[in-house]
Amino acid sequence: PKSREELDGAQRLMQDKKFADAEKIFDQMSKMETGLLDILDGGGRRKPLNPLAVYEEAIFYKAECQRLQKNYRDAADTYTKLLVEIPQTRYTQRSCQGLWEIADHWLEPTRRQMDEYQEQLNGKRYMVTPAMYFHVNKDMPWMDAEGHAVNVLNTIRSHDIRGPMGERALFCLGTINFFRKEYKEADFYFTEYYQRHPNSPDAHKAVRQSVICKQLMTGGSVYD
Repeated sequence: PKSREELDGAQRLMQDKKFADAEKIFDQMSKMETGLLDILDGGGRRKPLNPLAVYEEAIFYKAECQRLQKNYRDAADTYTKLLVEIPQTRYTQRSCQGLWEIADHWLEPTRRQMDEYQEQLNGKRYMVTPAMYFHVNKDMPWMDAEGHAVNVLNTIRSHDIRGPMGERALFCLGTINFFRKEYKEADFYFTEYYQRHPNSPDAHKAVRQSVICKQLMTGGSVYD
């Protein structure tokens, strides 16, 4: 009952948009403890201070508070921690939705590069502007935003295997790798897409892209 009261109080703070205050409470309720035997054993076994259901809810809403504050860097880590530690969590779908929002934001520089590359092919631009590699704001990773976004998308596809977020993540991963001319990787993701989502409206696009990837992959002199 005490834990439930604390959770309800933190959620009321979220409703009042006091996300920083709520995050502190959720963070405290998602702490882990290490017993004496764990210390002697190298600290390998740790367990939540609160019951698992409380821990699960606290860590999810901690991630939500971080996301709503645009602290995407920490929110991605917290969502991933929940999915890894509790694979069957009841917050899988909502966590993947939060992770998708984060990955989509981190891919903005990549989308800009794609648009500029298309303009270059059409003769409207001389060169493609390189994406900024380092960032200081909390809404972006310290470095390599695209690489971090790819990791997040792979987390989504592995936990929402046949769900809508997993479907979007697969097609996005294929598109990124195709743009970077990583045709073998792109072919893998497009193949996964049409095998797992054969009735999707974009399944025919995935098949087409998979064929193009196979045509563009080089296998050396033996293949020739």
